[in-house]
Amino acid sequence: MKRYVLLLITLAIRLEATQIMDLKVPEFSGLYEKFEICFQVDANYENPFNPDEVLIDGLFQDPDGRVLRVPAFWYQDFMRSLNESTEVLTPISDPDWRIRFAPIQTGAHRFQIEITDQSGITLSDPVSFIVDSSSSKGFIRVDADDPQHMSFDNGDLYFPMGMNVGWARAGGSYDYDRYMSRMGESNQNWIRIWSCHFYNGQLLEWEAGHSTGWYHGLGRYSQQGAWKWDHYVQQAEQFGLHIQLVTQHHGQFSQRTNSNWNECPYNQDLGGMLESGAEFFTNEEAKALYKHKLRYTVARWGYSPAILAWELFNEVQWTDNYQENYPNVAAWHEEMANYLHSIDPWRHLVTTSARDGDGLIWGNDAIDINQVHFYGAGVSDALRHRNDMMMQYGKPCIIGEYGDNSQTGGADQTGTFIHDGIWGTALVGGGAMPWWWDNLIEPNNLYYHWTGFAAFWKDEDLRTGNFQVIPVSVSGGPNPAMAIQMTPGKEWEASTEHEFYINADWDAPGIGNLSKYIQGSSKPDMGREAVFHALLNDSIVFGVNIGAVSSIDSGHLQVYLDEIKTPLLDLTPSPGQRYYIEIPKGAHKIRVFNAGVDWYRVDHFEIEGATRPAAKGWGLSNGRTTYLWIRDMDYRLGQSPHTTLSSVRVTVPGLEPGTYSIEQWHTTEGRIMKTRSLQVEGDLILSLGDFYMDAAVKIKKTD
Repeated sequence: MKRYVLLLITLAIRLEATQIMDLKVPEFSGLYEKFEICFQVDANYENPFNPDEVLIDGLFQDPDGRVLRVPAFWYQDFMRSLNESTEVLTPISDPDWRIRFAPIQTGAHRFQIEITDQSGITLSDPVSFIVDSSSSKGFIRVDADDPQHMSFDNGDLYFPMGMNVGWARAGGSYDYDRYMSRMGESNQNWIRIWSCHFYNGQLLEWEAGHSTGWYHGLGRYSQQGAWKWDHYVQQAEQFGLHIQLVTQHHGQFSQRTNSNWNECPYNQDLGGMLESGAEFFTNEEAKALYKHKLRYTVARWGYSPAILAWELFNEVQWTDNYQENYPNVAAWHEEMANYLHSIDPWRHLVTTSARDGDGLIWGNDAIDINQVHFYGAGVSDALRHRNDMMMQYGKPCIIGEYGDNSQTGGADQTGTFIHDGIWGTALVGGGAMPWWWDNLIEPNNLYYHWTGFAAFWKDEDLRTGNFQVIPVSVSGGPNPAMAIQMTPGKEWEASTEHEFYINADWDAPGIGNLSKYIQGSSKPDMGREAVFHALLNDSIVFGVNIGAVSSIDSGHLQVYLDEIKTPLLDLTPSPGQRYYIEIPKGAHKIRVFNAGVDWYRVDHFEIEGATRPAAKGWGLSNGRTTYLWIRDMDYRLGQSPHTTLSSVRVTVPGLEPGTYSIEQWHTTEGRIMKTRSLQVEGDLILSLGDFYMDAAVKIKKTD
């Protein structure tokens, strides 16, 4: 337990200067650990959260003479309890001021407290303390030598693996205790949490009419909401998790998509200053208030290495009038990210989530981590395509949300899409976290997907050498019984590619650049068609699976074969339906076109009757170390017609000549199934042992 020294400091710069009272200071701290100062002042403030009224900072000097300015914050403590299944927070003790500091260097430190208020500027006498070493790895940064990855201050790689737990139900922090302990047990290290008002809420400001009575409008921060975040940060530190803290979500500033605008305190109908959510990004008063909130956020939780990143917005593309407002939104992101970097002494990473193609945001140097989301079929390929696209910006890219559909956790209670997403993204060197924590992962106890995943990647370092995605050819095994699926990778955004050549592995490279929304004449610039070229050894059935249609005008589906002028399909599609044509063997061009006015959405295209391998392979290699993931192509919705896959062979190109150790892993149990040593001269042809669902392989040069 830390010991405190009670000090009374009387400040005498001016006769009427504000005085500090009841100052409590720990005698020592550990490296990267919380050093918390508590105190009172003899002045009363109308709004202690308003830095224009009172600005208090801690000035911390390290052994090298560097000074870090750390903002102070107003604090109220609470005791929690459960009333049946509902969290209750009861205030305890009097409110006070606090400064939380995490030293980044050992040795002798000192600090002073600076107060700026109506009495002027007051500076306390210095107080000294000692910082010892600790077991903490430090804060997470973009790696200095490999900007595609992240690392801790101590140099260790941070490989993100985790899930969304966006909010809790009525159990509040008790719900998070359960989620976070289960995540820690399965060796996850990444959690994404929203600041939102759902149920009792867990945010700083919201409209005063909220049923809890916890919220008091703009600029007056809920101490109940803040206390809950204190608890989340402490739990994250305990269980080895790193929080992606979402400061805003789109519904707060949208009147069309998941709208919470009628409760948002920025709404002028509730006493705010905005006529629409779009104005949030340009209104100077709104921007100033948001900066005040960022300052409080950094002051209260910035000390903790358990904060991975500040996320400025969840899915900002769904805010009001986004298409026309996009340049303003991009400029807002640059301004707010730079502001965060200027006030955060620990320089936490900054991210946001938007559309794949929003280059004005992703190319901005102030955004440290790029983040996109995906919902739809074919998760492993779709996430891989999205990562490939985002790597052009030369910074870490994460998939902050994904699922096999955007409405529910899906029919698969075994979480096949979860498994496919984390493994498929890892094999391009990235991280992905699924949605549906409360209605799929928790009730079905799907945490085991991370247990095996974390075991495989433990102690692996993707910064060693130049890891690249490599082609992996798979042969052997039974002929798959299920249709091949080709999934567009873009959501509501323009297609940047619309013509594709289906290869021998029945992939359509580049399909990640096609939007699911095939547009009609009302938005021709966003893309009205998809064209596929294929050389067929046998006849096939080509299908178009329609997921949704416009409620204004559902669009009109036409499918043409080769240069025939009359479409083989010519109809108004219905959601949830599959439309198909039969195609004879030979070389063919298949054109899918929208001849209508508005859009229809293609969840995936599919091919039946094609002869292909039983499994598909993903590979990541630097020439000396290679990771493979091999997946049964018939494994869907938690089952496969094959008890096991036998006689599957994998061809791995590009390895340096030499002797290699090879481990075949069970992906959910996290154990090695088979080991061997092989001499490689040219391409490695590897026969896998029998496996069910999938297998992961490590190939490492030993000579």
